[in-house]
Amino acid sequence: MIIFNTAPFWASLLAYLLLSEKLKLFEFIAMVVSFVGIILIAVAKPVADPAAIEDPIEGEEGLSDSAKKLIGVGCVIITAWIYAIVTVQTRMMQGLKASIVLTYYACFAVSSLTIVLLIETWIQGQPLRILTTSWEQLGMMFVVSFINVLGLNFQTIAAQNERSGLITLIGYVGIFYAFLGDLLLFKVQFGLQEILAASLILVVNLTVIIRQLFFVEKEVKDANAFVKVKQ
Repeated sequence: MIIFNTAPFWASLLAYLLLSEKLKLFEFIAMVVSFVGIILIAVAKPVADPAAIEDPIEGEEGLSDSAKKLIGVGCVIITAWIYAIVTVQTRMMQGLKASIVLTYYACFAVSSLTIVLLIETWIQGQPLRILTTSWEQLGMMFVVSFINVLGLNFQTIAAQNERSGLITLIGYVGIFYAFLGDLLLFKVQFGLQEILAASLILVVNLTVIIRQLFFVEKEVKDANAFVKVKQ
């Protein structure tokens, strides 16, 4: 989680190098504070759930724990970089409509994932997993896919209309939403350190959002006043 949430820093750096976009001092401080909150959540000791029953897996073969951790860390680093790059590149495509950008995303995703699925099926020598899923699983995947499409759509529109660093910074609010989801849907128990860190992230980012809305409103008023004076 810590590594993935370095994405706002990478996005800010790329936006500065490629688009000459700069974060304001308050926004940079908010990014650092939010990242500290991420670290506090990651290092917090989990609250033991007495109802949880651990089923040890005996005789499991495969990669060692060290290899799995190394693969996991590598994939997360790549994911953070990709998220930052996509945000900045979307910002660079302001002349294209979001629907066009998303169409290309979808076409590439479908073609590449189909190839991966076929290769995986051929290696394992099993039927296509799509054909062996239950209706309940298909329904859940449809709902999740629909929500992901909405999220990608809004993210594309946002990235085309606002600075990349600010967009990725505000994305930290999603951590608080994830906490609410775990609490309400899965009855997950959280420690005081995790709750305080998530609340800190929420307060800091809401402050950034309110400040940004205030500055946008001020810019609109100044532009309208300039037009009236010019007329």
